[in-house]
Amino acid sequence: RRRERADRVRLANRVLALYGMRLSDWQGASFLLSTFTGKSEIVEDLGHLWPAAEKLCGRLCDPLARELLEQLDAGPG
Repeated sequence: RRRERADRVRLANRVLALYGMRLSDWQGASFLLSTFTGKSEIVEDLGHLWPAAEKLCGRLCDPLARELLEQLDAGPG
């Protein structure tokens, strides 16, 4: 179960890095979403991740945007 959670965080971080953010496991019950500039917010579960990300960075965060997926395909993983 821990490994699955760590894998989800790792995959989310590939996308979030393109928005200038990072996700980390927080006490095994929640997640901590942080911007590269130091803003942060606790996220209860991954279902709340994208609205929280949009709030922190002040713009739409679409993890399925074509341009984003192309960047992920081109970059190291």
